[in-house]
Amino acid sequence: MSPERFFRQSKRFQDTWNRVVHAISRMRADGVSLLQAASEFGVPPKEVVRLGSSALRKMPSGRYAAKAKDELLRVLNLPGRKGLREIALDDSREASFVANIGMLLASTSKQAMHQD
Repeated sequence: MSPERFFRQSKRFQDTWNRVVHAISRMRADGVSLLQAASEFGVPPKEVVRLGSSALRKMPSGRYAAKAKDELLRVLNLPGRKGLREIALDDSREASFVANIGMLLASTSKQAMHQD
């Protein structure tokens, strides 16, 4: 999904999409089941499979596992000079890298504010 298409969707769809992407990321990072990840993010497992099928693989046992990498759109809120900025990425590894940099920048700026 392109960023343009994502932002044309309803806020409800955007929220569902973000929950699906978070559930798949949780499955990948921590090895949790589809059911557990979906429950954690408040989205039905069928919706995770429907919207995130390109990021999942069905195991011989019938269970789903997250692929090592996916191209699902992620919209990250990163600190900028004028507040938060939305950054759209369609690569799971890039999104993880950028999110980690964002957390580092946020913690560094909080530390700098407390030193004054």
